[in-house]
Amino acid sequence: MKVALEGELILHVRQALVSLITRFFIEYTIKNTFVVVTFIAQEIFHSAEQPSIFGKRKFHANVGEVAKLICVSRGNPDPAFTWSWNNADNNTITIRQGEEISGYSVTTLHGNATSQSTLEIEKVTEESWMTYRCEVVNAIGKSSAYISLSGKSKCFLLVS
Repeated sequence: MKVALEGELILHVRQALVSLITRFFIEYTIKNTFVVVTFIAQEIFHSAEQPSIFGKRKFHANVGEVAKLICVSRGNPDPAFTWSWNNADNNTITIRQGEEISGYSVTTLHGNATSQSTLEIEKVTEESWMTYRCEVVNAIGKSSAYISLSGKSKCFLLVS
C-alpha cells in the first residue's frame, strides 16, 4: 500500500511540476512578449518627431530661367510636402509631390535624417517672383515656411 501511495504521490508531483513549468513558460513568454512589444512601442514613440523646416529661404532666378525652390525638413515619420502660393488673381494654387500645374512641378526625396521637396518652375516670368509657402505634415504635427523667389528682367537695348 505504501508503494502505491508513493507512486501516486510521485505521479502527482510530476504532473504538478509539468503544470507549473508549462504555466511558468507561458507566463514568461507572455511577459517577455509584452516587454518586447512595449519596448518596440516606446522606441517608435520616442523616435517620432514633429516636422520642422530649415535651410535657405531666398532663391534667385531671372526671367526665362528654370527656378528650383528647395524646402528641407526633418520629421519622423517622413513628412508630406505641399507647396502653395497666390496667383495674379489672388487665387491660392496648391501643388503636391508628383503633380504638375502649368509649368510648375514638385519632386520629393526622403533620406535618413531629412526630407527635401523641390518646387521647379519651368520658365520664370516676372509673375513668378513672389513668396511661396512650403508646408510639411506627418502624424505628429505640421510646420510651414515662406520661401521667396526674386530675379531680374531681361534688358533690351534699342539701337537706332
